[in-house]
Amino acid sequence: MRKIGLFCSVSCPANTVAGAYEAARKLCKDEAAIVSGFHSPVEKECLQILLQGNQSVVVCLARALGKIRLPGEWQPALDEGRLLLLSRFEKSRRADKETARRRNEIVAALSDEVLIVHAEPGGHIAEISQLVDRWGIPRRKLHSVRQN
Repeated sequence: MRKIGLFCSVSCPANTVAGAYEAARKLCKDEAAIVSGFHSPVEKECLQILLQGNQSVVVCLARALGKIRLPGEWQPALDEGRLLLLSRFEKSRRADKETARRRNEIVAALSDEVLIVHAEPGGHIAEISQLVDRWGIPRRKLHSVRQN
């Protein structure tokens, strides 16, 4: 199954947010798993939209799985086998800048292509954007998400 990485900086222009939500609705119809940390506000909202669809979702955490409290709205997708939680961290109880950076690298490494909704200049998503380019991972444009 194709995997699409989803990234968005915490700070996102208002005129981009609506496009992100529309892209998430279109991705619900795509034959791909969506991979993200789902940490920024826009990513969290996209996750809510994606969980209403039928495709697979991979949530990569920036902390250990040990004592995670699973949000109730995640449970149906988990029960259906469409939600996977991943973490490479054994002892990190809280996300920090370093674990978030490493988590984003994992999201990129797992992705066959990426959709970067917004990368704040000089921010962490801008760094991931450069990494994606170096790795040669294709990008989806926000306005060109496939319609099925």
